[in-house]
Amino acid sequence: MAILKRIKLGNALSILCTVLVFFQQAVSVIHAAELYEINVVQLSVETPGTDDIDIDPPQVDHIPVTTGIAGTVQSFSVTAIDAKGVHSATLMVRATGQQEYQSVPMQSIPDTDSYTASVESTAGQKRLEYYFLIVDTGGNKVLSGFPYEPFERFLEATVLASDSPAGAAMAEQVSESVENTDSLAGEELSKKKSNLLVWGAIGLVVVGVLAASGGGSGSGDAGVATVPVTVNVPLPR
Repeated sequence: MAILKRIKLGNALSILCTVLVFFQQAVSVIHAAELYEINVVQLSVETPGTDDIDIDPPQVDHIPVTTGIAGTVQSFSVTAIDAKGVHSATLMVRATGQQEYQSVPMQSIPDTDSYTASVESTAGQKRLEYYFLIVDTGGNKVLSGFPYEPFERFLEATVLASDSPAGAAMAEQVSESVENTDSLAGEELSKKKSNLLVWGAIGLVVVGVLAASGGGSGSGDAGVATVPVTVNVPLPR
């Protein structure tokens, strides 16, 4: 009997130890699961999902204006569209003969996808070269035009407006020149008319003299009388 009791007690202790070991393993598994869940939550918070990654660059459109007036403000515009938004638009421009491009920030036009910038040109400039740099909120960059193959705008000579001081002075000089020309032409025409009147009067005098000479010869000799007439008048111009 004593032996049986010892065996039963040993079995009970063995079972109890097994239960304790199983319980300890279960606790370890639960703890490990809790740590894994925390790590998964932290990973999902720190790592953005695929929907938050912007890999699409902006869509850019530009219609070049190829001519302008030198010495005036030159305006440039570009259209940029991006699903996540455009961060900045920059005009890169230089004049003929310059090596470096000048960076000019562009301003967005409200309620549109367009951006604009202005550059002051000088009277001696013949051409401007330019391109655009567009950056979206995801850091994607797009060039419209290139530094080695830019857009070009050819500048023509400045046209003087009639309401400007220089234009008014030029218009006055032209008007005076026209008036002087008209005056000279009027004087020439008056001189020609006077000469024609003189010639007409002289013609009448000559005819009268010839008629008188013819009448006198009819009452006397039957021969033809010759009457010398000398007239000195200025030649018409």
